[in-house]
Amino acid sequence: VQGDTLRRYTLKGRFDGLGINADGVFPGGKGLSGEVEATEKGGTLLLSAQDGGVDLPSVFPESFITLTELRAKAGWKVDGKEVDVTLERFDFKGPDADGTARGTYRYNGDGPGTIDLTASISRADGRSAWRYMPHSVGNDTRNWMRRSIVQGTGGDAKLTLRGDLRHFPFRD
Repeated sequence: VQGDTLRRYTLKGRFDGLGINADGVFPGGKGLSGEVEATEKGGTLLLSAQDGGVDLPSVFPESFITLTELRAKAGWKVDGKEVDVTLERFDFKGPDADGTARGTYRYNGDGPGTIDLTASISRADGRSAWRYMPHSVGNDTRNWMRRSIVQGTGGDAKLTLRGDLRHFPFRD
């Protein structure tokens, strides 16, 4: 440690039934199990959950997502202020939807960063769609969806989110 800066560290461990509060842009969750390896240069995370969930308050106003099953693998590299995150897989099942996601995120020390994410939903309950609208959608649209979509299911849905998040929602 030099001043307030931690220069070097190594972390390797397993965890089971972990609950963690979300803080700022960092997600939280409950019922999480997995393995983590990390140093000041990067790391890897294997994650699973049975009857748990994830908390994403920086993304969704209704931030806690209940999941009956979760499997994820991610890695990150740190170089000064730059952070590169790779989401190799994020497979999930829950009462509202089943699906998968993969992608990358890059933070260069300026702005919210850039993203290249693809996701697919194999099953979704239309009545819950409003819960998964991000902050940028706005309350009027979210409330309209909540009142208006009273039944229905969906599937085979695809999402691609690619670009500088400073410009989200993307117009092109």
